[in-house]
Amino acid sequence: MTRTAAAAPSVANPGSQVSLQYDYAHLQMTATGGAAPYTWSAVSLPAGATINASTGLVSGLLRSSGIRTVTVTAKDAKGAVASTTFTWRVIRDACPRC
Repeated sequence: MTRTAAAAPSVANPGSQVSLQYDYAHLQMTATGGAAPYTWSAVSLPAGATINASTGLVSGLLRSSGIRTVTVTAKDAKGAVASTTFTWRVIRDACPRC
């Protein structure tokens, strides 16, 4: 009997992100393949943003402007890891509450 290995996980790249400072971030990361459930982590998120380790939802109030190179990683139930990297630009609005 031949067993086929489960496909390695793959994290979808959301493309470059552009947000305004003091806006609320809401970015759902997704993965396919591997063995669900996934455990999520992220490096270099904009200040104020966090990733939910269970759902892959990046959210939070973006507190500072700048350009970040973000890497999001998903680890599947069998320990296989996949990641993606994208740019997130947070723009300082001249009048954020006008």
